[in-house]
Amino acid sequence: MSVLLIPVFQQYTGFIPVKISPLNGFTDSIPKPLFNIDRWFAGQYQDSLTDWLNQSQVFRPSLVRLNNQMQYSLYNKTNAAGVVLGKNRQCFQSDYIYNYTGEFFIGRELIDMRMQRIKFLQDTLQKRGVQLLVVMAPGKAGYMPENIPDSMMYTEKTCPENNHDYMVKKLNELNINHIDLHTYFIEMKDTASWPLFPTYGVHWSDYGSYLALDTFLTAARNLTHKHIPELKPSHIELSNIPRGQDYDIGELMNLIFRLPEKELAYPKFAFDDTAKNPEVDILFVGDSYVFHWLKNPIPEYLYKHYNFWYYNVMVYPQFYIKNLYNFNLDIPAEVLKRDIIVLECTEHFLHAFFWNFEEIMYKYLNPAYHSEPLVYHLTDITKDREQFLAVYAYARANNISLKDALWQEAADRAENDAPLGSFEFYINAIKTNKEWLQKVQQQAIEQGVELEEMIRRNAQWMVDNDEY
Repeated sequence: MSVLLIPVFQQYTGFIPVKISPLNGFTDSIPKPLFNIDRWFAGQYQDSLTDWLNQSQVFRPSLVRLNNQMQYSLYNKTNAAGVVLGKNRQCFQSDYIYNYTGEFFIGRELIDMRMQRIKFLQDTLQKRGVQLLVVMAPGKAGYMPENIPDSMMYTEKTCPENNHDYMVKKLNELNINHIDLHTYFIEMKDTASWPLFPTYGVHWSDYGSYLALDTFLTAARNLTHKHIPELKPSHIELSNIPRGQDYDIGELMNLIFRLPEKELAYPKFAFDDTAKNPEVDILFVGDSYVFHWLKNPIPEYLYKHYNFWYYNVMVYPQFYIKNLYNFNLDIPAEVLKRDIIVLECTEHFLHAFFWNFEEIMYKYLNPAYHSEPLVYHLTDITKDREQFLAVYAYARANNISLKDALWQEAADRAENDAPLGSFEFYINAIKTNKEWLQKVQQQAIEQGVELEEMIRRNAQWMVDNDEY
C-alpha cells in the first residue's frame, strides 16, 4: 500500500525530488478539468479527471518505459503508434508497408490527373526560366521487403500495383524530369559500403542521404546549368551508436535500454571556401527526408538561396524562428523567382503527393481553369492522414478498392457539402484545418473578439479575395 501511495503523495506534495525525462513523441495535452455538478452526475468529470491524473502523474514516463521494455524484451512487441517490428529486428512505420504492398494504391486515374498537372507545370515554368525536378525518395519497406512481417505482406486482396511503380511509369511516359532514388537504393543494396537504412530508424541513414544528395546535385546542375559547389566528404566516422534521425523509431518506442545497432557511417565535410559563390535559388516541397539535406552549413554552401516547404505548408528555415506558413506568402511569386523547384516524396506519402502544390500552381498558370469540387475533395482526403485512413478503413470493411472508396467519398462531398468558395465552405474549412484555426484563434485574442466572429471575418475575406 505504501508503494502504491507514493505517486499520490508525490502528486499532491511534490516532496520527493525527482527529475524524469518526458516521453518521446507527440501526445495531446490534457487540461485539468473544472468541477461542474452536471458533469459530475453525468460521470464526465470523473472520466476527465482520471485522464488528467494518468497523464500528469510524475512517475508515468518511467512506468510507460518499463512496460514498453517488458513488451519488447519478452514478446517482441512495440507500443509506439504506427511502428511495426519486422524480421531481424528491423523497425518500420506501417504506412510505408501499406504503400509498398499496394494497400494504399490510389488508382491510375488520380495519379494520371496529378501527373498531367505536373507535366503542365514543368513545361510552363521552363518557358519562364524555372526548372522542375521530381525526386522519388526511397522507402524502407520497398528497400528491404524481406524484413516485413509475413502477416503484412501480399494477400489476395492486395492490389497488384503500388503508387511508386505506376508513378515512375507515368514520369517516364510524360518525360517529366525526375530521379528515382528508390530504385537507385535497391540497385546499391548489395554493394553499399555501409547501411543505407538504420535498423531503428525510418529515414535513410546519414550515409544513404549523402549518396542521394550527390545524385540529386548532379541532376540539378544538368537542369539549371548553374554553379552548385561540389560536396565531398573529407572523412567518414563510423559508430555503433546511431545519431540524430538514425534512431528516430528507437526514440518513439520509449524503452529503458538503448537498442544495439550495426556499424553506421557518418560523412564529415570540409567546406572549400574557394568553391563558394553558388548560383542556384532553389525551393524544395516535400517531406521529412529533405531535412537530411538541409543540415547546416550544407544548404548555405550549396545554394545562393533556398527554402523548404514542409508538406507544402511550413516554410523553413524561417519556421525555426517563427511560425511561417506558405499560405502567408505570395505562392506564385515565390515559385517564379526560383531557378529550380524540387518536388520530393517518399514511399510513406505517395498517396498524398505533393500536398496540393501542383493544383495551386496549375490554377495560377492556367487562368481559365477553376477548381473542380471532385478534384478538391480528392486532394483534401488524400493529403489529410485521418481522412485518408477513414476512407481506407471503409474500403476494407466493405471489400471495395481504395480507389473506388476515394472517388465515392469525394463525389458524395461534392454533391452534399457547401459549394467551393462559398461562405459556408470557408467556415467549415477554417474549423477543420488545425493550423488555420490556431491562426484565427490568435487573431481573435489580439483583436479582442469572439472566436466565431473572427472565423466569420476570415471566411468573408476569403470569399472576397480567393477565386475558384
